[in-house]
Amino acid sequence: MSRSQQTAMDPLAVVEAQLGIVDIWPSYVLRDMILWEPNSRGTKKVAAFMYWNGVRLRDAVVCCNACNGRHQSLVEMALTTWCDVWDRDKKSSHMEQFYSMSMKCQARINRKARKQYEAVKPVVTVREFGPPLRSRYAGQIARMIESIRSVE
Repeated sequence: MSRSQQTAMDPLAVVEAQLGIVDIWPSYVLRDMILWEPNSRGTKKVAAFMYWNGVRLRDAVVCCNACNGRHQSLVEMALTTWCDVWDRDKKSSHMEQFYSMSMKCQARINRKARKQYEAVKPVVTVREFGPPLRSRYAGQIARMIESIRSVE
């Protein structure tokens, strides 16, 4: 997909083109992106999910801002800061845990080669994927996703 085709797409679709549809993302990522006021724990989880699954920083920032535009400067600063930390740190082992879309499990960076991931042991399960259906926030998340998709 060319860059001009991506700019014509909504910001969520741009990231979905890199990761797969939101229905297969861990629900905690969607909750932290859409509902919560950014905090260090939530933005780190979202940043780790995006960064370690290969989403370009600019695409992640635009997508997260579209999902939670009330806090644009905080979101951009947090995502940029975490990506800078991970880019500079070449030696730490297991510097971050994230949900690996390719492995379909919680993973860590392998200390021997940053491009290799290893499953978290003991296994950490992700209970829910996509917009959380059995949550009091399900409607709110679904409406926000729909409003992002409808922007031209």
